[in-house]
Amino acid sequence: MGEYETKTSNDKGWFNRKSLIIYFILAIGITSACWLPTSIFALKNGYLLPSPLTFVELTQSGFVDTTHAIISLIFSIGVYGPLVGALFVTYKELGQSGLSDLGRRIIKWRVDAK
Repeated sequence: MGEYETKTSNDKGWFNRKSLIIYFILAIGITSACWLPTSIFALKNGYLLPSPLTFVELTQSGFVDTTHAIISLIFSIGVYGPLVGALFVTYKELGQSGLSDLGRRIIKWRVDAK
């Protein structure tokens, strides 16, 4: 029996063993890549970024200029880092059928109609 023949059927490969770590790296990495630079830029230029704490003030004052609107959009995209990470890892582990199952589970109604 050779070195490569000793693998069991439970060994699904490196990616599947590290999928949780990859998810966290993607989720935190995407979110940080959107939030850190935009937060620093907004702080230096006095821009308000969208959040529950600044919602009223931002809706009253509006965006200062186009750059402020773009920075706010990029900041808002950072919220989807965990979703993108979950979709990527699910697709790599389970393929299209895994994404379909995840979609069904997300929209499944679990509350009594009353």
